[in-house]
Amino acid sequence: MTYSEAAAGERADKIERAARFLTTMPRAGPALRREEVRKWRVGSTPYVLIYRVLAERIDVLRIHHGRQDWKRD
Repeated sequence: MTYSEAAAGERADKIERAARFLTTMPRAGPALRREEVRKWRVGSTPYVLIYRVLAERIDVLRIHHGRQDWKRD
């Protein structure tokens, strides 16, 4: 597999688009242990956003690769 700056840029753009979507639909992702903490799979990538819903915004807490054991962190 070849890695490139262009491919990295494309993934970063998809992550940013997912985060922007979540600002409009903050409860779209399933809740984790506490309702205000949720997860969202970034489409066509192996990445998962872990985010918190606040009154006027979301905070992306972590970005994990889907193969990581992110539940233990």
